[in-house]
Amino acid sequence: MTPIGETQRKLYRNACREAWLTVGVWVVSCLWTLGYCWLRGYPHEADSPLVQLGLASAQPEILPLRLGMPNWIFWGVCVPWLLCTGFTAISSFFLPDDPLDS
Repeated sequence: MTPIGETQRKLYRNACREAWLTVGVWVVSCLWTLGYCWLRGYPHEADSPLVQLGLASAQPEILPLRLGMPNWIFWGVCVPWLLCTGFTAISSFFLPDDPLDS
């Protein structure tokens, strides 16, 4: 067995950092999407505590639209998707690029 050098340690450390950052962004995005779509996309009773606290809304007769789609789809699916795409593009430029020598 060969001892692990400083270069391999640095590579492993950076890979773990990137993995944790990616998992964290994915978890936040998933929780936002599931929570927002559940609160805003499904009907809730008018006397529900979620509606009374303002977290959810009672199902209106006409769904408000944004860019031709229901608001809950826009804010719950499209915006997180666009933010994650932007995060991927920006992080690919700013995260350190480690040499993968033999």
